Amino acid sequence: MQLWYNSNRQQHNSYLLSNLQYLTFKLGVIVIKRILSIVLACVLWLGLFAAVSAEGETAEQAHYRELMLNEIAYVKSLAFENGAIAMGPPAVTPYSGFELPPSGGFDAAEYSKWKSGRVIPYFSSFAALGVLDACAALGIDDGQELVLHYINWYIGHMNTKKSDKNGVAGTVYDYYIFQSTGGDIVEVTMLDAHASQYGLFASNPYGYDSTDSYAALFLQLLLRYIEVFDSSFLADKKALVDTLAGVMKATYVKALDLTGAKPEHMVCYLMDNCEVYGGFAAAAGIYELLGEAEAAKGALVSAEKVKQAVHNRFWSAGNKAYTAAVYRIGFPMYDTSQKRLLSFYPEAAAQLFPIIFGLLDPQSDRAGLVYYRFHRDFGQQGVPGRDWAALDKGDSFVWAILAKACVTMGDYGRAAAFVAAVEEKVFAKGRPGSQYYCAEAGHLLSVLATLYENGGAASGWAEDSETYERMLAEKVSLSFWDCLIAFVWQVIDFFQGIF
Repeated sequence: MQLWYNSNRQQHNSYLLSNLQYLTFKLGVIVIKRILSIVLACVLWLGLFAAVSAEGETAEQAHYRELMLNEIAYVKSLAFENGAIAMGPPAVTPYSGFELPPSGGFDAAEYSKWKSGRVIPYFSSFAALGVLDACAALGIDDGQELVLHYINWYIGHMNTKKSDKNGVAGTVYDYYIFQSTGGDIVEVTMLDAHASQYGLFASNPYGYDSTDSYAALFLQLLLRYIEVFDSSFLADKKALVDTLAGVMKATYVKALDLTGAKPEHMVCYLMDNCEVYGGFAAAAGIYELLGEAEAAKGALVSAEKVKQAVHNRFWSAGNKAYTAAVYRIGFPMYDTSQKRLLSFYPEAAAQLFPIIFGLLDPQSDRAGLVYYRFHRDFGQQGVPGRDWAALDKGDSFVWAILAKACVTMGDYGRAAAFVAAVEEKVFAKGRPGSQYYCAEAGHLLSVLATLYENGGAASGWAEDSETYERMLAEKVSLSFWDCLIAFVWQVIDFFQGIF
């Protein structure tokens, strides 16, 4: 009996062992199959991910795309139904200190209760330029209608010789624009709005801030529009380009080869003339596309004259800096001493405009020197009032246009840091009007577009501080004119110290 039991138990154990081995084998096969399927899925997913990444965007690019789409939407929110782009979001605003006139069949008491906004074409054109740059970078047409609508608004509001207070055809006034909930539009030029204070004469300061820059920027906008969206748009508009070029020529000072800001204020500003250089260059590009070879040649000659004058008339060889403006006689309006260059606006900020508008080769010694000096003074991280990229420079506005100099010089890291500061200190607060307006959005869009096209990389600028400090310290032989300027500014500083 015991033998039978032992024999049976042995057979049973053998059977159990055999089944256990079989079950273990089956379980192993199942586990291996499951592992292989997971590995295969991971391989396929990683392959797909790699393919998408190769053809798609980096994380930084995706972030910049989102920011650009948000800013395009913001600029759209500033546009009236007639195409004009306001400084900030239209809102019901109280007006005081002047009397709004009746307009468009409406009394001021009625239309002044509508949503309204200030439209300054100089800033609006920058906003539209930024939208175009973003659309080109992203390969989208989301902003085409917005920009085209604004272009047509600008063209439709260009003055004739008769309507312009200085008799210059092609200028555009600044406007207060009102829009009712039903879509009614009332447009009042700031010249008319403030006539109760100043009259309608040239002395009324509310006509336009400048004439040279308005026309110059609009020419750049036209060229960019036909590059990005519609190459045929200007096919029948040579006369328009002629008129806009004529606006710049209307304040051209032949003795200096520079333009005055506007007929009633013939000071030649560095910022304006950098923009005018860009305007003549854009006119040349448009004429070339229209097959107008002679006109293109003439515009290029004008652009080159302005460029050389900027480098010769504004540049101080002794102080190795640009003056922010010169009078019609050629004498500098601002000193270029280190003390004055510590004033952010206009002295310091203006230094970067020759880089921004292409008058300086980014690889040139002067471009490097100017860029280095600006950031030596206003690129001091964490120093109160001296860190512009962190929006800390003693000025409430963002100054996104200066970040264009960063990307032009290949200083993508600083530009990216600036964008991050804007997100933290401006966007997070709802874009307060004391810091941010339409032109800032346009400049930021242009910067974001370049960062996006660069792959989102945040590489820095190869700064050679020793070389630039040595260049700043070098003594140069000054002309009689430079010596006279230096002497006069010393006298001015002396008397300012007394009084």
